[in-house]
Amino acid sequence: MNTRKKQVLITLIGTDGSGKTSTLNALSSMLETSQYTSSQLWCGAESYLMRPIRAVLSLARRNAAVPGKGNTTYESEVFEKQELGRKFGIFTRLYVWLVLLDYGMQYQWRMWRYRNSQVLLLDRYFFDVAVNLALTLGWSTSQLIGFIQVHSGRFRLPDLRCFVYVPPTISMARKDDIPDISYLELRLKYYQSISNHYTFYVVDGQGSVNDNAADLYRKLQQVMQTCQVHYVHSNNEDVGGADYCSFRMAQAVNDSETYSSVVSLRLRTDIVQQYQDAGVPVHLGSFCRPQLSRGLFPILSLPFRGVHTIWYFWRLFRRQQPDIVHLNDLYDFLPGIAARIAGIPVVYHIRMIRTNALEIAILSLLVRYLSAMSFSVSEAVRETYFSQSSVARPVHLPLVVHDWADPTLIDLTETSERPDEFAPYEIVVVMIGRIEWWKGQHVFLEAVRGIKERYTSVGFFLIGGTVSGKGKQAYAEKMLAIAEELGVHYLGIRKDISAILAHTDISVHASVTPDPFPGVVLESLLSKSATIGAAAGGVNEMIRNEIDGLTYTPGDVSALTTCLEKLLDHQPTRLRYALSGRRHILEVVDKETILGDILAHYSTCWK
Repeated sequence: MNTRKKQVLITLIGTDGSGKTSTLNALSSMLETSQYTSSQLWCGAESYLMRPIRAVLSLARRNAAVPGKGNTTYESEVFEKQELGRKFGIFTRLYVWLVLLDYGMQYQWRMWRYRNSQVLLLDRYFFDVAVNLALTLGWSTSQLIGFIQVHSGRFRLPDLRCFVYVPPTISMARKDDIPDISYLELRLKYYQSISNHYTFYVVDGQGSVNDNAADLYRKLQQVMQTCQVHYVHSNNEDVGGADYCSFRMAQAVNDSETYSSVVSLRLRTDIVQQYQDAGVPVHLGSFCRPQLSRGLFPILSLPFRGVHTIWYFWRLFRRQQPDIVHLNDLYDFLPGIAARIAGIPVVYHIRMIRTNALEIAILSLLVRYLSAMSFSVSEAVRETYFSQSSVARPVHLPLVVHDWADPTLIDLTETSERPDEFAPYEIVVVMIGRIEWWKGQHVFLEAVRGIKERYTSVGFFLIGGTVSGKGKQAYAEKMLAIAEELGVHYLGIRKDISAILAHTDISVHASVTPDPFPGVVLESLLSKSATIGAAAGGVNEMIRNEIDGLTYTPGDVSALTTCLEKLLDHQPTRLRYALSGRRHILEVVDKETILGDILAHYSTCWK
């Protein structure tokens, strides 16, 4: 690993009297005798544009907390501000915009003025501006974090983020200019939330200042050796396998010793909360995802939206200065263009198989020209895009990197109750997946039609949500009508897939087009369900036919029927495949091996 040559930002947050400034002073003294050039500056918000507005607003308030006067509590003052904000709520957006504009100009000036310092020690930062807004406008901690996620891209995310903690009673004893203890308690909950969600290093403010400074100096040296990976995923409204796989990768990388991770997402979905809980910083941005299925207008507007997206990410990458940009979707080429312009190495993750030859050729060229290397989730994916090489194209390293599974599926020590819907049946057969044509529910239902009357003790189940769109909705309605006719139970969207698969005897994968590395097959094998898979895409790497399960030609109803009959008629075969399938897939998706490979590949990009 190389020591990073870019400027390193260190910021300390905490309540008044926590010892932030004293700690920074001590750290600054240490840096004066080190190999690093450093500057220490106060980077909070001054009132310039906001001064006349705040003066007018102060006239509307009846009371203000004054230290030692006891005329009112800070909590009462904050409540009055919030009431004022609600009364004039129509101007809230304007107020926030002016605060950000005011602070943004100050921030830009300070960053330019101290651009030549290797290390910047920041006393207060954008986080404090956000806390002040949260107090004024009465935001919850989740609203505060949401605000930071949307606007943090405007400001460089500090490389070393520290939260200096002391109990409010200690702060009160240290300083005599604090209005009252409610001032500290109100701010403290916000600081703690920021610390939890943005991987802040917690400093004991009651400890020795010199010891704390020495500890931060050691952390600084580690940061100098840390590679920051910026993940980009132009996610959709529904949370799917790509979301979870990307999250698990970013979390593991962030937990490693010499790497840190940040993620940019397009939409606020349920996956954002998982990133927050794991302490992975999230930037939420308004950028576009090129999709041909969205209709004519998005296609016609793509050049304009595309330019905006490239501009957005170029500014974001220039500001955040990541060492590697990792694109999580084949359609994320616009951020890749921005990273290439900014001179940042790109790693491209490929999680889909396209079947149109022209589309494959275009996407293959984009991946080759934009990225130093690509991670294909299966050998089948790599062969789709990189089966032929051309000397006219730049050097590109196409690699196969499998996704690893949810740890709860790997550790089967936890037991779950059998779903109530399974109770009437001796044997359970399920097909899990969104109800859409390429998933092959029609193939599964036609196979069931031919055998259901012979297996009266077997329960057949469809699980998964429907997809919007006229054609897709019509397909779903037709499939559900056939399922009802056949007596196949439809369970819809379920959150307890692990419990369902744990009590499933046979799991069927029926995709009619190549599936890159289907999560349902992975989860079924790990759950010790006897698994049948359509032999295309990554399935052949996951299931060795008649060793770990059964495979058949995609779309072949007769072949799928034969596979079902073979497993339904012979319990020992089901059990043998279930045990062998789990052993094999555990080797294929071993987390430590895959993560080690990912970090090793990253190290070749970071030079």
